Amino acid sequence: LPNENTLINWGNINGIGSSIMEVDYNQNIVLEIQYNNYKTYKVRKSNWQFEIPMFIGDSNLDNNINVLDIIYQVNHVLNNDSPNKIFDLYKIDINKDSFIDILDIVELVNIIL
Repeated sequence: LPNENTLINWGNINGIGSSIMEVDYNQNIVLEIQYNNYKTYKVRKSNWQFEIPMFIGDSNLDNNINVLDIIYQVNHVLNNDSPNKIFDLYKIDINKDSFIDILDIVELVNIIL
């Protein structure tokens, strides 16, 4: 890296997921990220800037939290049988318990009301 640190992608560890680490010249760990149950192909470090609305509960990214977001959540709860993506966990796991379920829908309704 430009700061002379080393960025390591340990790859995909069975039963754990992906592990990413940055170490400095003295072998101190300065960054460690564990993506449980997710896989990475490669990693790079940058000062990323996003112009994506980041309101928790705004699942359709329209800068509003309203009934359309509730519909998105209901459809996700009823029709999703795959592991939750990081986006979904951030945006629609309102109570941050790592599950997207009826409790999150109730929380979103309370936010709207």
